[in-house]
Amino acid sequence: MSRAGDDAVGAPPAAQRRGGRSDEEERRISTGCRDCRAGLDHCHGTIIRHWLRRSECTEEGCTSPEVMPHAFVVDCEAVGCDCAEMGAPSTLAI
Repeated sequence: MSRAGDDAVGAPPAAQRRGGRSDEEERRISTGCRDCRAGLDHCHGTIIRHWLRRSECTEEGCTSPEVMPHAFVVDCEAVGCDCAEMGAPSTLAI
């Protein structure tokens, strides 16, 4: 009969399953987002910066790409937008 909090019969203790690492060590080496773990306001999407209009984010529901921190930023040309060409000054003919 097992008591509440005991590991399953025959299963190694939790520390052994983690290679002897403590809960604190396990938290530090986690592969999850460190900003999420720290409770920081951020977005996992990519900002697309446009010349002629407001920046946009690839993450559904991101409402403030100019304000919220993002890890990745690309110019709109990288995704096939032509607003940079339309907004750029025309070259002078010599």
